[in-house]
Amino acid sequence: MNAQWTSQQMQALAAMNIPLWEKAPEPKGQYFYKLGSYHLVGETQLPVELPQWFKDFCLCVGERPVAVKITELSDNCLNYDTWFDNLPTPEFKKELWQRLSHA
Repeated sequence: MNAQWTSQQMQALAAMNIPLWEKAPEPKGQYFYKLGSYHLVGETQLPVELPQWFKDFCLCVGERPVAVKITELSDNCLNYDTWFDNLPTPEFKKELWQRLSHA
């Protein structure tokens, strides 16, 4: 990443005890949504155009997900990181509905 500095500039910065600028890594954030009595958490934002199966899920719950700030995770918190990678399998749907029915 030092290609932006000439050797003279790097020497001058070092002589003044100024560290070289480096781009900070992107913080690994989390996004939180409220959907009925459930909280959804993931490392990426929900897609703008929700898949049909998730739209059906929202209809069942009676609302769309709304972005919220959460200070601590609850038992009704579901991680959606892998939900939108592929079409949901019957096993995934069964697990999700079982979890929701016991929450």
